[in-house]
Amino acid sequence: VMYAVAINNLANVIKDTGKLAEAETLLRESLDVRRELYGENSPVFATALNNYGRFLLDTGRADEAEPRLRESLEIRRQIDPHSLDAASSLENLGLAEMERGRTDEAEILIRESLDIRRTVLGDRHPRLANNLAMLGPILERKGEWIAAEDSYREALAILRETHGEEHPEIGRILQRLGRNLGQQGRLDDSETVLRRALDMQRRLLGEDHANVGSICGELGVVLMRREQPAEAATLFREQVHIYEKRLPPNHPRTSQGRLRLGQAHLKAKEFEAAEDSLQTVYEIVRLTPTLAVGDTNLLESARNALIELYEATEQPERAKLLRNEDAQAP
Repeated sequence: VMYAVAINNLANVIKDTGKLAEAETLLRESLDVRRELYGENSPVFATALNNYGRFLLDTGRADEAEPRLRESLEIRRQIDPHSLDAASSLENLGLAEMERGRTDEAEILIRESLDIRRTVLGDRHPRLANNLAMLGPILERKGEWIAAEDSYREALAILRETHGEEHPEIGRILQRLGRNLGQQGRLDDSETVLRRALDMQRRLLGEDHANVGSICGELGVVLMRREQPAEAATLFREQVHIYEKRLPPNHPRTSQGRLRLGQAHLKAKEFEAAEDSLQTVYEIVRLTPTLAVGDTNLLESARNALIELYEATEQPERAKLLRNEDAQAP
């Protein structure tokens, strides 16, 4: 069993270096060793299933993760349905179901995990804050913005008691809260919270951390809605700079940041800079026309922004050419 544990730990290290295929091979080997040694109804096999399922989930393969996580949960429920291990499997399965668009099922699973942790750990444990933070996006998908806000605020209160005023996880939940407030139309509150999150994560994680880039993007969106495109462009430029360092080449989120940068330049009437950003992202994403981040189709958005740019700069033929491309798109 020590060999299986060592394999699992090595897989986690390798995963963090970006060698996902090697990490997956090791996790599957750990799973096979534990199955052979302990059988398919043992707690150690359930742990290996949970670990492998979480790896699949973290690498964007929620459909593959779901049956592994569900099997892990069933084994753990048979052993003790009220255990922290069961709560962990419920949490991971809830995340998988959310990724698969099954919001109601995800909420049931996360709330069950939350109830177990409240009972076992009490009301002020940091693992409880983790559940509450995960519940927020589920409630938002259901349009329950205020309930999601309450969930984030309760999570923050717990973490401030256990970790103090500054901690990376506090910064991440502040980011979610800031986004939530923006969706509610409370732009002043949203900007204040996001700036606090950005300052915190710069100090704690470093200037080039991916989460810093993510918050730059969130804050830039709020500033665009507040008609401050020049400052928004500065933030989107920083986001793109960070993502180019931290994410694989031509990653969708880098393209989204570059699209937003171009839109900010366009709104500020900085047409040359806008064309540079928008043309770059257009050339990247036209190779994958269905590419989207959230609800944003990147190709369609880049094309529309370029059409707006060419009309604003009195280049009707170039605008017409892009409209024809749009009409001919499948």
